[in-house]
Amino acid sequence: MSRSRAGSSRAGWRCGASTKPFYPRGATPACWSSRCSSLERKRKVDQTQLLRCAIDLCRAMGGSMSSEKIRRIEWWIRQKSAVESAAQSADSFGSLVSMMADKLQIDVTTVETGHHLADLAERVTDVPAFIRYLEREAIYVIAMAQAEASARRDERNRKQAEAGDPNDVIAMYGATNLQPKE
Repeated sequence: MSRSRAGSSRAGWRCGASTKPFYPRGATPACWSSRCSSLERKRKVDQTQLLRCAIDLCRAMGGSMSSEKIRRIEWWIRQKSAVESAAQSADSFGSLVSMMADKLQIDVTTVETGHHLADLAERVTDVPAFIRYLEREAIYVIAMAQAEASARRDERNRKQAEAGDPNDVIAMYGATNLQPKE
């Protein structure tokens, strides 16, 4: 782009160009305006909202999983697999949830999971973007959901220990350590 053409062009300087074009009398391209930063802030908020909704989806679906069908140690691996495969083939929020439930061997959700899913369906305004986000960020979403679950569990155990709850020994050490030796 020549200097004379850059001054008359509305398109302006492209990102990644090696030199900044000349703009007469302090004129700047539209993407340098304050509007650009507000769009970037909106995208960041959208990404944060998508992450929050994705974590809530994993948490809700995890609430209906059965340890009789899937061993607890495999729950996070199965959830990651369910999120990835459901996101690849889902075309609506309902089909996403149904495919995840199928992969997680959930026959019927709990009432609490149903309430969480209904709330989540209202919060997810752009379903295709949410599905694309899940497909792209599945491992990160599961990692964040794991971290939140661990923090909640640690906080619950700490509160039980502070309250002097008789179950705190079991919560902190597990029932297997309490068996008498024979």
